[in-house]
Amino acid sequence: MKMKKMLIAGVFVLALSPVISTTVASTTVYAESQKQEEVLQEKNLDDGKKYELIQEDDGSIVVRVYENTGKSRANVASLPTYWGSWSTMVSFSNGFVAGAVNTGLALGIGHVLSIFSVIPSGVLEALLEGASWTDLGSMPGNDVANFWDINNDGSVSFQKRTKADKWGNVELTEWRTI
Repeated sequence: MKMKKMLIAGVFVLALSPVISTTVASTTVYAESQKQEEVLQEKNLDDGKKYELIQEDDGSIVVRVYENTGKSRANVASLPTYWGSWSTMVSFSNGFVAGAVNTGLALGIGHVLSIFSVIPSGVLEALLEGASWTDLGSMPGNDVANFWDINNDGSVSFQKRTKADKWGNVELTEWRTI
């Protein structure tokens, strides 16, 4: 009889576990959607994707790329989607970044894109605009590198994360520098 009660209790706990995990996941998504952000700029670029330049409540700049341009911001926000963790795609010293930015201003952005080949051109352009690079004089490289070096460790790391629906289809990609 005691074994039968334990079996029933075990089945009851297993039956409730999806409800508990679903509640936790929806709470996490809700808490994340309450994060304060300000859209500084929106752009449709040549690759057909929509980009947003966003300033978050902590002052950092993020470039959000809508991978499926058929969906509006409201539609994507209402989907049950999940953010992946930030992963560093590439890191450069501040001096290297400063030199590349100065070269880009002098010779054109196309010369810089090949250096930062892992980063989509639209994302790099948005990050440069977020740093107001054309307003910083004839040699903005050091100022841009320092702006992008959020953690002040002497290097700029470009990070990326994706937001996918429950089937794994990527809806959004975000890029930032630290």
